[in-house]
Amino acid sequence: MEAYFYFDYLPAEGSLTTLKCPFILTSRESGQVTVRYSNTSSLTLAPQFHVQISASGLEFRTLDSNPSIAPGETRQLHWAIDSQDVIFGHLILAQVYQSPVYGNPDLVGRCGTLWVDLPQLTGRQLFTGVLAGNLLLVGLGWGLWIASRPPKQGTRIDATGAMLALTVIALLGTIAAISGWWPVGVGCLVLGILLTLSTLGYMLQRG
Repeated sequence: MEAYFYFDYLPAEGSLTTLKCPFILTSRESGQVTVRYSNTSSLTLAPQFHVQISASGLEFRTLDSNPSIAPGETRQLHWAIDSQDVIFGHLILAQVYQSPVYGNPDLVGRCGTLWVDLPQLTGRQLFTGVLAGNLLLVGLGWGLWIASRPPKQGTRIDATGAMLALTVIALLGTIAAISGWWPVGVGCLVLGILLTLSTLGYMLQRG
């Protein structure tokens, strides 16, 4: 979401869905912003890619690529990012514009990477650990709830339904975040917060 406000607005006919950024980078590594392009025509195409990447101390840095892609070829293009591209302390942002060519519309995409100053781990290790920890805590929470014995059975049933709904929302939000469906992820976050607050209020009211 931050990338929408950080970069210049580039109007386009569609979304560049093949654009990918690493989820997390740590201070011990660098990464790559990637785009996959498939030439399904019978001609050699040379689409232009206008790339903007956040830069420390600057508004952003701009890169242009104009690769020649043969008929039937699928090419993965990539641009390096590292700690020099960090802004706001913990973010690396990228925006890529793909020009129209041979009947294909112009596309634009944006993505971001969380940068963490933790040289002991790689971004993949940190992401896997956090994801596994979240799933473990969800399972632990359910285990403690099942093992408990609340005094009011009606309240317990109501709370169990709310917890089940919150679990589904949290899992859906996690899948959306991993898949890059940020509108769905934001929606799940808002629903989760509202459901948590309403459930707590209901429980306190019931005593």
